[in-house]
Amino acid sequence: MWEDILRKKDDLEYPTQYVLLGQTYLLKGNFNKAIRAYQKALRLEPERPKAQLFLANAWFKKAVNSRNATKKEREKCLYKALVHYNKANTLSPRSIIGEWARKQIREVDNSVTSPGHVKSLKELSRTVK
Repeated sequence: MWEDILRKKDDLEYPTQYVLLGQTYLLKGNFNKAIRAYQKALRLEPERPKAQLFLANAWFKKAVNSRNATKKEREKCLYKALVHYNKANTLSPRSIIGEWARKQIREVDNSVTSPGHVKSLKELSRTVK
């Protein structure tokens, strides 16, 4: 079944299909393809909190797991993760999605203030813009 979806990935009609495709790519460690799949889901339905959350997770995992990324590239990924975690929280603040998004925002904050990273989230947003 997944092989069929992967072959027809440009013909998908529903956001859920792209979310599932993104999950598959994320599990395989292909962060860029996962990000593109989630972005396509959000183009079809921008107010989808779960897709926002998953896209944020993909950006965060890319920042943490990309071995050859520069500090600036990691900061950009962390910033994008924060944008989408905040959007997921805004769309669904009282659900498990909002709760998870807030937890992940704290996680990004901890990774940003660790040695070798910028000092604050405010500083992070200035570095990437």
